[in-house]
Amino acid sequence: MDTIHASQYQPLDVVVVGGGLAGLTAARLCQRSGARVLVVEPHGLGGRARSDVIEGFSFNLGPHALYLGGPAQRILRDLGIVATGGPPATKRTYGVRGDEVVLLPAGPASLMRTRFVGLGGKLAIAKVLGLLPRMRSGEHSGETVGEWIDSLKVPSAAAELLHMLVRVATYAEAPGLLSADVAISQLQFAVGQGVLYIDGGWASLVTALAASLEILVARVGGVHADGPTVAVELEGGDVIRARAAIVAVGLPGAAARLLGREPFDVGPPLEAACLELGLRRVPERRVLFGIDQPLYFSVHSPPAKLGPEGTAVAHAARYVAPAGSGGTLSHGSGSPEASRTELEAHARLAGVGETDVIASRYLHRMAVVGGIATAAGGGLPGRPTVRGSGVPKVFLAGDWVGPVGHLADAALASAEEAARLAGAA
Repeated sequence: MDTIHASQYQPLDVVVVGGGLAGLTAARLCQRSGARVLVVEPHGLGGRARSDVIEGFSFNLGPHALYLGGPAQRILRDLGIVATGGPPATKRTYGVRGDEVVLLPAGPASLMRTRFVGLGGKLAIAKVLGLLPRMRSGEHSGETVGEWIDSLKVPSAAAELLHMLVRVATYAEAPGLLSADVAISQLQFAVGQGVLYIDGGWASLVTALAASLEILVARVGGVHADGPTVAVELEGGDVIRARAAIVAVGLPGAAARLLGREPFDVGPPLEAACLELGLRRVPERRVLFGIDQPLYFSVHSPPAKLGPEGTAVAHAARYVAPAGSGGTLSHGSGSPEASRTELEAHARLAGVGETDVIASRYLHRMAVVGGIATAAGGGLPGRPTVRGSGVPKVFLAGDWVGPVGHLADAALASAEEAARLAGAA
């Protein structure tokens, strides 16, 4: 990565505002097509995909997983970036409901062994999972997750389990807002090819994407049309002009302010409270999900390489329910101390003792997705389009943009389309 100064940036074909996954991917794709590209980013590269090393442990900003077989993996491979790592341990997945810890179904055998649901519930879940690969998610873009699960007419315990699976696959506790097409497509990935925990953390992807790019460390004040070019105004007075620009900042409100326009019509952001743990050993229960509470615990290392040999990295999290989403509110949602205590208690249920913890970090209300696809907004097709900046030759990219994907898949799919359009411009 080369850090350049304002005097070096002319002439340019494309300016990319934002150095997260979407911005870096868009810049690499533009660069590959032969364009002179500059990425402008005021903070460290990576956005929500960066990783920090604390006492030898690589901590992502909360639990991250790359969905296999989706747009993100395809686009990374197209750029010559192959993520290494391993899948989560799923042979013995546990759930907690109230004070009871039960074995959760991870396949036909464990489905029959679980005590959480009766025979009718087991048959209902087996039927839904059997039909899932053939479901057309686009037919459910106007339904909420809650409405979709209600329409399945499964017993209450089975419905509770389906809500839990949706939470884990989407990182969302918003059954009254989130569009069912997101949930169905994410579940199809999760029970199909699964996910990958990445060696070295997601910073390894950021480093690979940024390796050949020109980066200007600066804060952008605005982006607007200037005759045949696009002007990117830097705080301090400098102006960068290019034939096209891509705005790839993490939140739709920030993008709207840069473009000087009204807010984008998009759902609320997704947030999570996250506790990251560097451990002396792998705990007894490597996966523990909340059933009646939106809680998560999973050991990411091993299988991924995220810490010193013989140690483990685990993530505990609570999916935060947006206002009016119909989700379960945390007793500690307004208090970092209470929320961390809740996550520590959940980790103890997984077998994490106080003497096991070498390093830890708590992130309160960590942003997961900039803006969700809502049923009221028309689901994935109703999200802001890549062309929807309102400024000629300025395109959008991010996990809240475009009709394809969720999480990193949405970020990279919109980046690919933005790069194509910027090249054409």
